Amino acid sequence: MRPLVLDREHHALAVALDHRVGRRHQLGRRLERRVVERLGQEADLGRHVRQHALGVVGEADLDRDRRLGAVDHRPEVRDLAAVALVGKRVEDDVGYLRVISFTEKTYPDLEKAIEKIKKTVPADKLKGYVLDLRLNPGGLLDQAIQVSDALLQRGEVVSTRGRNPDETRRFNAGPGDLTDGKPVIVLINGGSASASEIVAGALQDLRRATVLGTRSFGKGSVQTIIPLGENGALRLTTALYYTPSGRSIQGTGITPDIKVEEPLPDDLKGKMTTEGESSLRGHIKGQSETDEGSGSVAYVPPDPKDDVQLNYALDLLRGKKTDPSFPPNPDKAVSAK
Repeated sequence: MRPLVLDREHHALAVALDHRVGRRHQLGRRLERRVVERLGQEADLGRHVRQHALGVVGEADLDRDRRLGAVDHRPEVRDLAAVALVGKRVEDDVGYLRVISFTEKTYPDLEKAIEKIKKTVPADKLKGYVLDLRLNPGGLLDQAIQVSDALLQRGEVVSTRGRNPDETRRFNAGPGDLTDGKPVIVLINGGSASASEIVAGALQDLRRATVLGTRSFGKGSVQTIIPLGENGALRLTTALYYTPSGRSIQGTGITPDIKVEEPLPDDLKGKMTTEGESSLRGHIKGQSETDEGSGSVAYVPPDPKDDVQLNYALDLLRGKKTDPSFPPNPDKAVSAK
């Protein structure tokens, strides 16, 4: 793990992540990326440092890691209602849901948070929901599917495809929209990766939500860890993730329906780089990847009133702004042939 820097003025935690395929350099390339995370309280520092698992992982991978004596790197998720002050932070007519990462607790916490919103704001007063996936590095695949399913009535959420067509796996949503069909806007930026991209891509393709912000990181690969005894392990990419329309996330990311950039404060200008999966040396080139690449600046202001992307979403939900992409038309949902 590389050093981290706490910017006390901006409540930003800059963490340089050092992912190694094994304990030795020759077992795989070194993957580094910088994530800037907003901290509400300094006491959350230790919790955020532990939230450094990048990409979608499964329990089988974690079990193999444990057998190798590796540290359990599963990210944690803070209680959504406590972090977002659900139903109150945005003046009581919009439900704000911020998902930090995807762990075993994510869907249960999301379900509780939505129930709190419903109890706090009468249905006829509730304008809709903002699902904030910015700075979310990913996590467990099954939780990404459940979170997507929570807002959908039907349709494919994501598929994994390898070299052989018969290895394709598809994951579908079932009936039951926890938000009762209320409008949803999803926020993403360059810090949104893997599982968060699966959710954003599914809700976008199925026209359940409007995606707002900047292009996501572009981490769309399925990885399997192969133990190599005392020498460590080999992380092998075995498949890629595809959105319902058949778009590959790898090296491309999710392009928002409405592009809204978040201005950087003067003292951060020139210090933050735009990085994505496509800029990593040796990355697997995605099927839809172009020279434009993936990723964008990953920054969220510590004060909600200064948050341009969030306030743009609130204005759309309240009718103060309009855009052809909002609300989306579910009859125009796009799915792969």
